[in-house]
Amino acid sequence: SSEYFHLLKNQPQMAHSKFVFFPGCQLCSSYSQYVGKTYDYLMKNLEGGVGLYLNCCGAPAEWAGRENLFQESIDKIHLDWESMGKPSVILACSTCYYMFQNYMSDIEIISLWNIFNEKGLPQNANKGNGKKLVVHDSCTARDYSNIYDSIRDIANKLEYELIEPKYTKAETKCCGYGGLSYFANREFSTFATDNRIGEEGEYLAYCAMCRDLFVSRGKNTFHILDLIFGENMEKLDIKKGPTLSERRDNRLRFKRFILNKYWGEELNLK
Repeated sequence: SSEYFHLLKNQPQMAHSKFVFFPGCQLCSSYSQYVGKTYDYLMKNLEGGVGLYLNCCGAPAEWAGRENLFQESIDKIHLDWESMGKPSVILACSTCYYMFQNYMSDIEIISLWNIFNEKGLPQNANKGNGKKLVVHDSCTARDYSNIYDSIRDIANKLEYELIEPKYTKAETKCCGYGGLSYFANREFSTFATDNRIGEEGEYLAYCAMCRDLFVSRGKNTFHILDLIFGENMEKLDIKKGPTLSERRDNRLRFKRFILNKYWGEELNLK
């Protein structure tokens, strides 16, 4: 089924791309509307061309101990990357960032949040006017201060007041999804999620799975892209995440939409 999602394209009307945007599978599942807007933003703000690469980083296979399957995923990414001329890879997901950093260290990677922070936010981004949010760091971002510092800078620029939970940054707690615990041991996963959302107030997350899990347990939570691109903000922090089947459908729908919008191609499934 991964082939239904896989897509590798240079920026429209360009033969080469200095960068390639790798949004990750879960962001395309939960927030495909933001992935398209982010791609627009990147093409406008970066010189040299920005390609689009839809694929899985291989994390589920690594978590499950499926070494051969994981290696196949890594090998596929390397081949795709080389076929594009070895561009710098822009990553939105901290788990993808971790996987690339630890298993594909020859590939230059850039955090999307660093780019937003350095290039400036869209003019119509949602200002917080002092609104307080409890900031949750993804567990795979623990070792990457460039990621969690950029998230805080973005929120501060948008005039949100961030509250640090007891366990934060390099000592953050897992949301309950990591290592496939959500599927392997639902009781423990629920315990971990409830434990993580024990702070008072609305939350801010920058991982799609963290955010969706928190909302599923009744915690009002924004994704950082809600702040940057969201509409009807009063509803976004309670919006339920998609089911497993809906995630797959959303990825396929997004691939079909993006192919047609930018490259004028129709997706024909066998």
